[in-house]
Amino acid sequence: MNIKSGMRLMMQNVVILAVFAVYIFLKLKFFPTDFYVLGQALNVIMMIFLYLVVQPVWLGTFQAQKRMMIYVVAALASILSILWDIEGYQSDSGLFVIDLYLIPVMILTIYTNLRTGLGLTLVLALSDLLIKTFSMSFSLYALLETLMVFATYGLVIFLVSKTVKAREQLNSKHNILVQNSNALIMGATSEGKIDLCNDQMASFLQMERSKVLGQFFWELQKQLDHSEQRRVIELLHDADCHNSEITLSMHDQTYSFFCERYEVNDDGLVGGSSIVLRNITEQKEMEKRLHQLATTDELTGLNNRRHFEQLFLTEIDRSKRYEHPLSLLMLDIDHFKQINDTYGHIVGDEALKEVAHTLNRSLRATDISARLGGEEFCVLLPETNELEARQVAERILEEIRKLEVAADSETVKLTISIGGITRTSDFHYLEMLQSADQALYQAKHNGRDQYVAESAP
Repeated sequence: MNIKSGMRLMMQNVVILAVFAVYIFLKLKFFPTDFYVLGQALNVIMMIFLYLVVQPVWLGTFQAQKRMMIYVVAALASILSILWDIEGYQSDSGLFVIDLYLIPVMILTIYTNLRTGLGLTLVLALSDLLIKTFSMSFSLYALLETLMVFATYGLVIFLVSKTVKAREQLNSKHNILVQNSNALIMGATSEGKIDLCNDQMASFLQMERSKVLGQFFWELQKQLDHSEQRRVIELLHDADCHNSEITLSMHDQTYSFFCERYEVNDDGLVGGSSIVLRNITEQKEMEKRLHQLATTDELTGLNNRRHFEQLFLTEIDRSKRYEHPLSLLMLDIDHFKQINDTYGHIVGDEALKEVAHTLNRSLRATDISARLGGEEFCVLLPETNELEARQVAERILEEIRKLEVAADSETVKLTISIGGITRTSDFHYLEMLQSADQALYQAKHNGRDQYVAESAP
């Protein structure tokens, strides 16, 4: 406890003692039995003051003796309830025929246990019987009334105790689930005070959980060093984040989370919000891996035939819409079967990978390359006319001629043949593939290691 908090508690205790002094003075000086209603009203005010002001302050002041402070407050409340009864029996008014001691009994039961509550009920019921005996006279009716009061109030506090215990068990299970969850969980009241934070969230914020709880979220944000941590806190009051995926970068790593946000509103009495961030990083990585397996060629890393067809059709639609030219290159490694037969499939695979790497280096980011199968490759060139397509093809030919693939003590030189087609209208997927393939066949027939283009009809 810091000095500021200690001074505040000391001032609060001074005020409490002053209120007690004023109460005793008023009761002794100005409230004889003729002022029954005012006297009882003062008792009620003091009972409210005890539980709304005194008990919280004393629990904060005497933190090491919290249970003892609960007993002390219950004892003071019991004295008030006995005083209530004494003043009631001495008055001829007959007003407020209720038992005020039900309040300390209920509070003590909730804060401690059923046995303590029943014990206080019995003590106060017997005190009430003694007051009746001294104020009037002992009677069997008074004794039976006392027993009935004890039985009735005992049943009430028994039910209250069971309800509180069931709620505590439910909260305990809830806390166990929250704390053992792998998700990042945080909640705040409608005023913005953090009232829920599990260990996973505290670890992400790099703070102790006890230091997070009880703070207003805007105060907590000022203490966080990383912008991604502050962003998580902002989700508490972002109604649009529910059922959304967010990406957070922390400690040189990127994490994917599925965000769920819940609003709590119980007729304005209980309110607030909570967020649950479920780590789906592994799931997203798996989805990414499955997408790669479904769309890329495993050996070369280029697009596979099926994915290339989808991309090709998309580019055809775009070229039609904007009236842009579209060029297609078909490539085939020269004498590839001979390379496989002479040097083995391992060298053949290396040749395929080297060609794929060369294509990636030679193309623009908007160009699309794929391995259609075997030694055959394909390149789609959006917004590329016939002259530009030829320039790309010649550049690829030149780069491939520089390749050398190691084969034991030898090196294998590679060349390729390329056939191309350019369209400015009448884009048809199969027709363009067939035309480019015919141009490739012509390049092979002409002696390989060259580019042949077939112009649009």
